[in-house]
Amino acid sequence: MIAHNRRLVLFWKKNNIRPTVTIHRGHSYFAESTIAYMSTNSKVVFMGSCGGFHLIDHILQKSSDAHIIASKQIGKTAINKPFFLLLTEKLRNGNNIDWIPFWREFKGSARVEGFEDYIPPYKNLGAIFIKAYRQAMGEELL
Repeated sequence: MIAHNRRLVLFWKKNNIRPTVTIHRGHSYFAESTIAYMSTNSKVVFMGSCGGFHLIDHILQKSSDAHIIASKQIGKTAINKPFFLLLTEKLRNGNNIDWIPFWREFKGSARVEGFEDYIPPYKNLGAIFIKAYRQAMGEELL
């Protein structure tokens, strides 16, 4: 596995790829600090804290093309953990992340009350609207 990871890192360097996942778990009062420190290259942003859904505009100001997964209510370890296990396994195996089948598979492994409070990127209407609005207004994307 170490040799595979080393080859992957060399491939990323050679092709100037900087894959970045930003994860915020824990209390919501630290969420804005996480956003302040996140990379502008973040492609997947997981806001698993209470009400992380309300920070999508801040996230998109930092990384305009981020795929945001956020909780509308209380973040739960019983939901966060299966998400990270599945995401890590898919990425480790070199699979693309197609959110609709990913979310179906994730839902099967996170059968916990509160799952419906997590919003996948393809249903995150706030993020979709903000991205479309900025594009229509001719705002430069980061």
